[in-house]
Amino acid sequence: RQLDENSRMSSLLSGIEKAIQAALSKERALAENAADVICVIDTHGKILSINGAAQSAWGYSQSELIGRSISELVVAGSPEETLKPFLGADM
Repeated sequence: RQLDENSRMSSLLSGIEKAIQAALSKERALAENAADVICVIDTHGKILSINGAAQSAWGYSQSELIGRSISELVVAGSPEETLKPFLGADM
């Protein structure tokens, strides 16, 4: 009886793991193919990941930005220039 219970639990956990992996894969594909800038930062302002649109808008590769502070992308004295990639070029 305990073996049946363990087997059922193992099967259930395996199914959950597969569902989570599928959801994460879809999320990654959506973010990477989005036309909008997507940037994930931590609570300290460090860049954790960016998508292709961010790389194009900012002119940096992902490897150049990961671990750096988001404040390094701020154009000194020009909030309009800083916000342009986020709001589009029609500002």
